[in-house]
Amino acid sequence: VGQLLMLTGPLALYVLRGRYREPLDGLTFGAASALGFSLATELTTLWPLLGGPLVATGDSVDWGLRLLRLGVLVALVNASTTGLITAALWLQRYDRRRSERAWEAGVPATALVAAGAQVLLAIVTVVLPELGIQVLVWVLAALALTLYVRQVIHQALLAEGSVREIGPSAPCPECHHVVPTMRFCPNCGAARAAAPRSSRIGTVA
Repeated sequence: VGQLLMLTGPLALYVLRGRYREPLDGLTFGAASALGFSLATELTTLWPLLGGPLVATGDSVDWGLRLLRLGVLVALVNASTTGLITAALWLQRYDRRRSERAWEAGVPATALVAAGAQVLLAIVTVVLPELGIQVLVWVLAALALTLYVRQVIHQALLAEGSVREIGPSAPCPECHHVVPTMRFCPNCGAARAAAPRSSRIGTVA
C-alpha cells in the first residue's frame, strides 16, 4: 500500500505534465515523492517520542540502530524502489528503441524488484527479533537497490544519448571545455543528458 501511495504523485505528473519526459525526470519525481512519504510516516511513528522527555531511557546502541533504520535506511529504500519504477516508466515513453533496451530497465522488472524488496524487508522486520540483524539486512538491501538504480540510470543515459547526433561545439557543463556536442563529453566523459536542463539549452542538437 505504501509503495502505491508513493507512486501516486509521480503518476499524476506522468499523465498531466508530458513536457517532463526524460527518464531522469521520472527518477527525480519518484525519489522526491518517496522521501516526502518517508518523512511523513517517520514523523507519525516518532511523534510520541518527540513529545516525550528529552532524555530517553534504554541502550544508546539500540536507539542508534532504530534511528538509523527509520531515519536513513527506510528513506533510502523507499526512494530507490519508487525511483526505479518511475525511471523505467519514463524511459519506456522516451526510448524509441524498445527492442534494444536492456530488460532490467523495463517496467516489469523494476516493479517486481521494488515490490519484492518492500515485502521482504517488511517480513524481516516482523520475523527477526534481533535489531542488529534487521539493520544489517536493511543495509544490504539499500546497497543492492542503489546499485540497481545506478544500472537503470545508465540505461536511461544511453537511451537519451542515442537520439542525439553529434552537434556543434559547445562548452561542456562539467569540465567547461568547448567540445562537439555528443552524448558523452570527449574530454571528461560526463553524460550530457545527466547535466541540468538549463545548462543543456541550446547546446544539444
